[in-house]
Amino acid sequence: MALAGLWEMRKGEDQAIELGTIINTAANELMAELHNRMPVLLDPQGFAWWMTGQTEEVGQLLTPYPSKDLDAYPISRRVNNPRHERPELLEWAA
Repeated sequence: MALAGLWEMRKGEDQAIELGTIINTAANELMAELHNRMPVLLDPQGFAWWMTGQTEEVGQLLTPYPSKDLDAYPISRRVNNPRHERPELLEWAA
């Protein structure tokens, strides 16, 4: 699985700046309980198409990923703070 996104490098006078963004779409049924949008998730075939397809064609990939292929579980709210970088933050919250 991959995230659909865009990347660009802009060259300035003395440095290059890399810019990136993740493309969002409406939330599927599973994610709608958490938020009204979600990243566009791509399966391997969709990823290949995203990377090589025509702009007019890849727009068809901008749809919610099927809920049946995803899992959701609670994690610590501490992940919202970049000062907290410990492995246990990835464990399921009790």
